[in-house]
Amino acid sequence: MQQRLAKSGRLEREERGRQEIWTLLDDPGFGSLLVGYDREYKVRYITAIARQGGRQMRYSDVAALKDAHAENAGGAYHRYTWRLKPGKKAPGYFIIAEGRDPQYLTSFSIKQQK
Repeated sequence: MQQRLAKSGRLEREERGRQEIWTLLDDPGFGSLLVGYDREYKVRYITAIARQGGRQMRYSDVAALKDAHAENAGGAYHRYTWRLKPGKKAPGYFIIAEGRDPQYLTSFSIKQQK
């Protein structure tokens, strides 16, 4: 994973060996990437953080909003969660898009279901 990310980003720091924080160098929409690992050092989640002033991504660009579980904290915070069911040989995943803007996300995560 690190070799692939090193082609398009720079490792900023590692936190307790279970999370890496990367700065993305050439992505017009996302500026940072967080990669979390489980105890066996397999990727558990990846979170992309929107680049300030960069190309914006709508929640609806991720997937159909009608298929998401939506949370809205008084209009100040928006979160959409999609659940991808496990396959025969693949684990299930959550896809999470969240932010303060009602149309554009601030972060986008893919997280393995436990």
